Amino acid sequence: MKKNYIFILVLICFTTIKANNIIISNVSLSEQNLTTRTCKIKFDVTWDNSWRNSSIPGNWDAAWIFIKARQSLSPYLHVNILDYGYSVPNGATMQIPADRKGFFLYRSSDGSGNVNFTDCTLLWDYGQAGIPNDATIELKVFAIEMVYVPQGSFKAGDNATWYYSGGSGHYGYFKQGTADNEPWNILGEDPITTTNTASDGYYYNSWYWIWTPQGTINSGSGEIFTIPDYFPKGYNSVYCMKYEISQQQYTDFLNSLDNQTQQNNRIESNLAEIPFTNKYIMSNSATVNYRNSIACSLTPNGNGYNQFFCDLNNNNVANESDDGHNIACNFLKWPDVASYLDWAALRPMTELEFEKICRGPNEAVGLEFAWGTSSFATTPYSIDLSGSANEIISGGLSNNTGNASLSSTSSSGPLRCGIFAASTSNPTRMITGATYYGVMEMSGNVTEFCVSVGNVAGRAYNGQHGDGLLNPQGHANVDYWPGINGNTDHSQANIATITGGGVTASAGIGWRGGSIEGYPILGYVSNRVAACTYSPTRTYSQGGRGVRSAP
Repeated sequence: MKKNYIFILVLICFTTIKANNIIISNVSLSEQNLTTRTCKIKFDVTWDNSWRNSSIPGNWDAAWIFIKARQSLSPYLHVNILDYGYSVPNGATMQIPADRKGFFLYRSSDGSGNVNFTDCTLLWDYGQAGIPNDATIELKVFAIEMVYVPQGSFKAGDNATWYYSGGSGHYGYFKQGTADNEPWNILGEDPITTTNTASDGYYYNSWYWIWTPQGTINSGSGEIFTIPDYFPKGYNSVYCMKYEISQQQYTDFLNSLDNQTQQNNRIESNLAEIPFTNKYIMSNSATVNYRNSIACSLTPNGNGYNQFFCDLNNNNVANESDDGHNIACNFLKWPDVASYLDWAALRPMTELEFEKICRGPNEAVGLEFAWGTSSFATTPYSIDLSGSANEIISGGLSNNTGNASLSSTSSSGPLRCGIFAASTSNPTRMITGATYYGVMEMSGNVTEFCVSVGNVAGRAYNGQHGDGLLNPQGHANVDYWPGINGNTDHSQANIATITGGGVTASAGIGWRGGSIEGYPILGYVSNRVAACTYSPTRTYSQGGRGVRSAP
């Protein structure tokens, strides 16, 4: 009897960044069982500068690996792997979360240096996905480097009382009362109720701006509300993307969408324009703007969607080695970041998680940046090997103040992910601009989108992860995420996704961490002036990253 076997067409999708150089290779399907309709997915994973440390800070780096598959030219499915039948080589640990949307891979014991995990094997129930035994399969395996942030208490707020009188208003932060500038003590995930007492409480010090269709409005301090138990407060363990979303990662995402409609909703240019001329689709320009190199073919590929690539030098040759793949992706709106996180089965971080990831269990330092001091390098940087995977800072790296791209004068756009770590042979938190746990560029480069505690819309967030699938328009469709169902009202709770609903607005989201746009004080870990602020327009300073609750 003739047996049917899967004919395999393997496409390897990987991200290459010098600071980690994470690569998926040798992807294959094997050991097909025609009765159970399962098969093995095998591949190798390598990355540089990996670590695991059981002493302080007691964490490790990991790869979050997820898989997309499709039959012929059908839409991509997100592969739900089985939690049995897997294997990894000696020295590696595989951790599969309950939703089985991917897995974490990391060192099984203390150590540092490069890792090469070969013959990683997963079991895929392709029959459950409706794929027949004789299907032609196209497979894409993606990897994102993450950093494990362990469970524990921390301080939210930085003991600083100050007022900016330059016409821009107050800068808010968390403190315990009107007469007590001590930070909040986050001791668990229980509900937090704010007070209006003079000291020893959870006083909400805001003076934030809220963008509305009618303009910006101020909101005062001393509001009374409860942050519910399901809102992630930063106490529980979490994995955070080590780097901001890179232009290569966003390009891979665009190339995995189902049709031109989905793609069109995730960029600034209109792909339906005839003739289509502005090939740099994030800024809708014929030339590179602020180092965003993502371009697209000027005509669809015949399957109803466009192909995207990087072309920083604008010579119309796609994906050359110096075309900016590893530069942090800018010109991202919140709905773009939400779609990427949903597609990657991640979730947005909250503003409390942001402070935990930056500060760790340390005592707060007044007006501190992510590296733990209040100073930063102000001399403009010079860039060598611009746009390449080896892009570095030359001749201007400071050894005495924190390094970050916090001013529009420091470069013509965002820098390569992890550039400061790769530009020093004597790394410290201050020199590399790293957080307590080793997450990069949490102060500066591009802004971080965080879920706010400062309004009803944000406090409805329950930490639900993306499921790897977008709605037909290419929008994230995760219950209670900021801006779900087009919610623009910060006083209206985000709810479960309605039929046809998606993240197309911003109620509940805000900015933290500062950027290249200037105003370096926005890079302070506890600065909340933009914690409830969002502009619906694309800007050169907006990017993003995501997290995933630890299994």
